[in-house]
Amino acid sequence: MRLAIVNAKVQFHEDADTIVIGEDGFIIDIGREYILRRHSPLKKLDVDQRIIVPGLVDSHLHLLNYAMYSEIIDLENVRSIEEIKEIISREIKRIGYGKWIVGRGWDQDKLEEKRYITRWDLDEVAPRNPVLLIRICGHLAVANTLALKIANINEKTLDPPNGVIGKEDGRLNGLLYETAIDLVRKVIPPPDIGKASRMLRNAMEEALSYGITEVHSMSVEELELLAIRLLDRSKELPLKYFAYINWDYVIKGGWRKFRKHILGAKIFVDGSFGARTAALREPYSDDPGNTGQLLLNAEEIASRMKWCLNRKLQIAIHAIGDRALEETIKTIEPISNKYVRIEHASLAPLDLINKLAELKVPVSVQPYFILSDTWIVDRLSDRTRWVYPYKTFLQRGIPLIGSSDAPVDPLNPWLSIYAAIYRGAEENLPIYKYTRGEKLSINEALQLYMNGRAVRGAETLIAKGSLADLAILNIRDLSIVGKKPEKIKAHIVLVNGKIRYKLGKLAWR
Repeated sequence: MRLAIVNAKVQFHEDADTIVIGEDGFIIDIGREYILRRHSPLKKLDVDQRIIVPGLVDSHLHLLNYAMYSEIIDLENVRSIEEIKEIISREIKRIGYGKWIVGRGWDQDKLEEKRYITRWDLDEVAPRNPVLLIRICGHLAVANTLALKIANINEKTLDPPNGVIGKEDGRLNGLLYETAIDLVRKVIPPPDIGKASRMLRNAMEEALSYGITEVHSMSVEELELLAIRLLDRSKELPLKYFAYINWDYVIKGGWRKFRKHILGAKIFVDGSFGARTAALREPYSDDPGNTGQLLLNAEEIASRMKWCLNRKLQIAIHAIGDRALEETIKTIEPISNKYVRIEHASLAPLDLINKLAELKVPVSVQPYFILSDTWIVDRLSDRTRWVYPYKTFLQRGIPLIGSSDAPVDPLNPWLSIYAAIYRGAEENLPIYKYTRGEKLSINEALQLYMNGRAVRGAETLIAKGSLADLAILNIRDLSIVGKKPEKIKAHIVLVNGKIRYKLGKLAWR
């Protein structure tokens, strides 16, 4: 039977209060309630003037990493190295000696000591437990002595390609940059497929509760794909899932058996601002002489891009610093942008914006970075003017797709939408002084979280003939996003026209 959602406020359709969905899950009509006369039989769902938006798309997150977050120590709100030690000490009492301790979320700029954690700090409290603590950006980590030993890392170990093993006076200090983190991460026992699938299911249920109906998971490896396939085959996959696989996994092969869920491959051209590994054209303002790390040059990017194009895989290119973005643009210019997207483009001076405008290549942006990168003015000084320049991107016709980069930042898209609208003004962040002209309207910010479907050729708006991926919110006035974005939740979520999430009882009539 056809479904009619009535007594609604349909975003981007001012006069519409009704959506009619066919048995096949496609929208067959949008308008005022009188349109129901030409459709029968109907099952009517009254949503009491709540707002309906297109199902939101998080176009860049690390889903299994986020799902596993509940299993590891959350260090995002710690304020000192001593506090980290106390947390580790309590964890050892809980789990016992010998077991791995993994944490994520620390930021040296928010610690009282204003320095990196070292292996010696960790050894003081965990000499008999291997420990790996990943910085919030995911591009830097610290391991204790036992973890380094298990990973066979010593003073003579060579830096891996595109990574650095940290040392002080020739001695290991426990810091691991970029791909060096994987030397330790790969020796940590992973969850089994069943547990991974349960954690993924829980994470996707949370995504649905915000109105997210589609996710693009980045740097994916085989365990995540196996767990997704298990959910899919048991009909427990609650939303649309697409993967961009880790380049190392691309080379190993074996990914073709998961082709249904794979959109493309992910590569890294540089690191992050937080770890000062994003590749810049000029040195960091707070670290003279350091211009970050260029992990791939234009020739190497082109080689990987062509490999993907030949296999009809999209390529998602991580480029945060302006030097990395410039190197990426050199590569894209002679190649069709149909299978290319850029991740972040965080520092984009006007000359690079003009080139991106010519290319019309989609850029995946993470608005919450505006709030979480509290130190960005220290890093870049006056260059901050061109950090996260979303309004200029849109004015130049550059396709933008919104995302969280969870677990780097919160999964909740309404917090990111808020960040894109206010840009730190309410928090008195220094970035606002430089980028106040880059604020987006509510509709522009919301559109970011709808545009992710475009990279796979699907309709972004609520339209006749499109699949009914819809989020019916718990609000009647979208302006609340500027006051209490954390209060916005999904009341009902439909994926392919089927109800996949509901908050409370439904009003049928």
